[in-house]
Amino acid sequence: MSKKIFVCIKQVPDTESRFKLDNQQQSFDQSQFKWIVNPYDEYAIEEALKVKSLLPDHTIVALCLGPKTRTVEALRTALAMGADEAISIDTPNENRLSHNDVALALSQVIQNEGDLSCVLAGKVAIDDNASLVPQMLGEALNISHVTLATQIQWSDSEIFVTRELEGGQAEKVQVSLPAVFSCNKGLNTPRYPSLPGIMKAKKKVIKEINLNDLNLSIASTEAPVFELPPERPQPKVLTGDIDQQIDELVTLLRNESKVI
Repeated sequence: MSKKIFVCIKQVPDTESRFKLDNQQQSFDQSQFKWIVNPYDEYAIEEALKVKSLLPDHTIVALCLGPKTRTVEALRTALAMGADEAISIDTPNENRLSHNDVALALSQVIQNEGDLSCVLAGKVAIDDNASLVPQMLGEALNISHVTLATQIQWSDSEIFVTRELEGGQAEKVQVSLPAVFSCNKGLNTPRYPSLPGIMKAKKKVIKEINLNDLNLSIASTEAPVFELPPERPQPKVLTGDIDQQIDELVTLLRNESKVI
């Protein structure tokens, strides 16, 4: 029976997008965003393709959680790179979900699909920089998880992983499948989608699942209210000779800034 490699990808705003707060001051105005596949997730897709080349009986399934009106674009990219199947978990208000809720939703879909071999994801998403979901996903699935992987030696049973530590150090660990791996820069070189791959991806059917249809108890979260920092006051230009400037500067520091 074919085993499945699940690749969890996230659609994030391009860092060159214009960022400004929305009218409610609770999030960013997304109308100015250009959405892309999280760069670290591209390493996860490429690693899944590497596994399939070594273990041809495996099927690559890409998962993406968020509003289906735009996440299908990220899934099409994964399919164009070489993923076999794609699943969109439609979540209109993804910003209101905690990282644990995201992990629970992904784990529920993975368990429902079955035939799990391994799960691959990027080490971090560049929008919130939290680096939490892969570990939480491993806990939710009750399987081993290894973070910050820079090299993975694959086989049918035992897997050897080199992971990055602080200070330029590295650690080598051994795990058994099934397991969750978060992929770091340097693990591989993600390929660009080919034109034939893009054309094939357009024809593939993306399975759609509504978050509300999953057997989950989503914790309600209250969106914070943000505000921009106040504008800096105009600088004061001191005039006169040096003695006058010194006297005026001391007066300003004492009476206005109150730092002396």
